[in-house]
Amino acid sequence: MAQFRMKKEFPFDPAKVTYALRYTSKGTFKKDGVTRQKKSGPYWYANWFEDGRIHTFYIGKVLPEEFRPYVPDVTYIDQPSPKPG
Repeated sequence: MAQFRMKKEFPFDPAKVTYALRYTSKGTFKKDGVTRQKKSGPYWYANWFEDGRIHTFYIGKVLPEEFRPYVPDVTYIDQPSPKPG
């Protein structure tokens, strides 16, 4: 398990947010004459609703142990679609 070098201060209550894994886009490239996006990740994010808007907070590549009890299963957002066939 990865160790964190510094402790992050999380601006939310871990029990009151939604956790999600997201892929991020890192530009484009051409393959076989088709423009495609480079993706990296997945990375963990926390999402919550406060003050009339949705807040998102980047957690990191690895979900800290203290948040694992609040994640019953993994939710993927922006996951690449499976190839048909």
